[in-house]
Amino acid sequence: STVIATGGNTTSGITNNVYLDLDVSSPSKGDTLTPKVELRDTGTSFNNSVTNTGTAVQYDAEDPDDVRNTCIVYDDLNDQLVMWGGYMGNTTKANTNDIWVLSLKEKQRSQWKLLTTSGTRPQANRAHVCVYDSLNDRLIVYGGWNVTDYLTAAWALTLPASGTPTWSQLSV
Repeated sequence: STVIATGGNTTSGITNNVYLDLDVSSPSKGDTLTPKVELRDTGTSFNNSVTNTGTAVQYDAEDPDDVRNTCIVYDDLNDQLVMWGGYMGNTTKANTNDIWVLSLKEKQRSQWKLLTTSGTRPQANRAHVCVYDSLNDRLIVYGGWNVTDYLTAAWALTLPASGTPTWSQLSV
């Protein structure tokens, strides 16, 4: 096992936080890799006594696997990256219309999460253009390629601070 000492808290309230990022892969698609991380609070005093408690960290291994020709925008209101669509290179070898978010908030795990949305999603495609509309806090997607045709439709996905994001088609 590996121990990472962080130093703890100072009397003025300053803490040392450690963030772990893990990328595990295998040449065999049949392998199941389950990382295990355990947090331990270790306290010491000047009499050399040590106390130790441990808690397991829940790790969700879901992530956007080898997505190409996608778009990513920064959502200022929610302090997160938003990724839409693209081509799934390693898995299905097909276009996708999935939406993924990566929180950049302090003291939150930075881990991709598949977002649940409502409304009719745009057609799965790649090579589209995305922008973040900061006035209305939404993702705008335009165009793309669905393997046979170049698309010319525009779509908006609301990115509320709470509630379910909703897709709607825009008139161009």
